[in-house]
Amino acid sequence: MIEIKNLSFAHGSKTIFANISWQAKAGSLSLILGANGAGKSTLLNLLAGDYPPQSGEILWDQHALQQIKDAACYRGVLSQQHALHFPLRVDDVVALGRYPHARRKPGLKDQEIVAAALKQFELEELAARNIQSLSGGEQQRVHFARVWVQMQNENRARNPLLLIDEPTTFLDIHHQWKYLQAIREETQKNQWISIGVLHDLSMAYQLADEVLVLHENKVLACGPTQEVLVPELIKKVFAVESRIVEGQLLIDGV
Repeated sequence: MIEIKNLSFAHGSKTIFANISWQAKAGSLSLILGANGAGKSTLLNLLAGDYPPQSGEILWDQHALQQIKDAACYRGVLSQQHALHFPLRVDDVVALGRYPHARRKPGLKDQEIVAAALKQFELEELAARNIQSLSGGEQQRVHFARVWVQMQNENRARNPLLLIDEPTTFLDIHHQWKYLQAIREETQKNQWISIGVLHDLSMAYQLADEVLVLHENKVLACGPTQEVLVPELIKKVFAVESRIVEGQLLIDGV
């Protein structure tokens, strides 16, 4: 479990959020929602350990997140943009996800995990290609695979933590649904703690087990998705009209 207790953060004189508390459970895909500037990515950055909390604390399976030394073996981060300035092969990029687990260099087991990821993310025919020669969507699939292999850990000292920040930006609609559904299935199967940011409210409504809604520097609501993400809240936070039809969230517009 991830436990956020009285967490506050500011950039200079601008308060991003103040005294927020929340829990994300293992086995659930939890999505952070809110308008631009609500602090969604900042919260993910804190969970990624990019910088420490200014006030409050973050606990990962009852341990202070900043004090976990082997976090890279249990925490994967997938963002919407990855800057790679070297002409690496696709399979080499995917294999980077195994280095936190390998004492010297990836072994046979690591190679098997990489091969499985190349197959799962439809990258086998691209394995020998220079990643810089790929389209934006193809590159994002490579990074999905890289993070997936990083998350494979038989040592269950703690529940693996997956952080995703708008990971579907460059993907076509087919791959958006396919890979987010795969993340949800892996999360449930392997008891990952999966936390992400997604702007597509309709997709969030269908896929997220729970949501956290940030609004005006605080937690406006949190809990099971279909109980929280209702038209009244959507109107207040995003200033758009919406409706629920046959279990789907439809956005009508301004």
